[in-house]
Amino acid sequence: MNSFTRRAGASCCRHHLVTGGRVWTFLGLARTSCVLLGFLLIAGWWSTLRPKRNRDWQPQVTVLAYATREGDQVAVQNIRNFEYRTATDFTPRYETRTYSLANLRELNLFINYWGSKLIAHPILSFDIGPQCRLCFSIETHFARGEGYSLLPGSTGSMRSFTSAADERYVVRLRTNFKHEELYLYRILMPPQRSAGPVHGIHRPPERIASSPSLVQSDY
Repeated sequence: MNSFTRRAGASCCRHHLVTGGRVWTFLGLARTSCVLLGFLLIAGWWSTLRPKRNRDWQPQVTVLAYATREGDQVAVQNIRNFEYRTATDFTPRYETRTYSLANLRELNLFINYWGSKLIAHPILSFDIGPQCRLCFSIETHFARGEGYSLLPGSTGSMRSFTSAADERYVVRLRTNFKHEELYLYRILMPPQRSAGPVHGIHRPPERIASSPSLVQSDY
C-alpha cells in the first residue's frame, strides 16, 4: 500500500466519523425535542384540571368537616366516628366536639401502608387529654363508582378534602377491617406549637365547599 492509498483511506475514515457524529447529534436533538414536547403537553393538560364540587359522592366522603374557634375553644363539626361491620358495610356517624387547646398534650403521626411500600398515607393525631384524640388527614374525595388509581393519583387529578375523625375509628378501620399496616410515630414538639395544624381546618363550610382542591401522590 503506497502513501497515496494510506492518505485516501485515512481521509475516508475521517469523513465517516464526521458524518456519523452529525447523525448521532441529530438523533440526540430529536430525542430531546420529543421529551420536551411530551413534557409541555402533559404540563398543559395538568394545568386544565379543576376539582369539581357537585358530584354524587360516595357516602363515606359526603359530609365535610369544619371548625369554629373562640379563644382557645375549637368546635369541630362533622367528626367521623363511623360504625363499621366490614370494610364496605358501615353506618355513617358524624359528631360535633368542642376542644380546649390548653388541654393539648402531644402530636403523633400515623403512617398507613395499604400496598406498595413506596406509597404511604400520613395521619396526624392530637392528644387532647381528657377530650380524647382527634385525627386529621388529607383524603381522596371519591364519587360513586370511583376508586384509587395510581396514574390519576400521581398526576394530581384526584380531588381531596381534610378529614377529621376519632382516633379509635381511624385505627380500627385500617387494622381490623381493611387489614392494612399502620405505624405510630411520636413527634417531639411543644404542645403550643402542635396546635398549628388545627387552625388549618378553621374555615366555614361554605368556603370549604367553594374551594375544592386536588390531591397528588408522591413516591
